[in-house]
Amino acid sequence: MMKFLMEHTLDIGSNQYKAKYYKNILLNGGVSYSVEIFLDDNDRIILDDISLERLEWRIQKVLSFAIFSRQLFDGDAIKETEVLYGQNKAAV
Repeated sequence: MMKFLMEHTLDIGSNQYKAKYYKNILLNGGVSYSVEIFLDDNDRIILDDISLERLEWRIQKVLSFAIFSRQLFDGDAIKETEVLYGQNKAAV
C-alpha cells in the first residue's frame, strides 16, 4: 500500500523540480520510501530506498547525473562539454 507523504521542490543548479514522496508498506510488514521527481511534463524519475535519509542521499547522487544525461541526449550539453574538455576541465 502506498501513502502520500509530502510534496517538495528540489533545487538543482538553477532549476527547480517538483518531487512527491511516498511511504510504501510492504506485504511482509516492512517499509520503503519512494520519490517521484518531475523533470518536465513527460519525464519523471522514481527512486526508492529503505529510509528517507537514504532516499535523500540517493536523490543527491543520482539526480544531477540523470539531468546531465538527458541534456546530452537532447544535444544541449554536448557543445559545452566539448569546450570544457578542450580546456582540460571536467564537465560533470
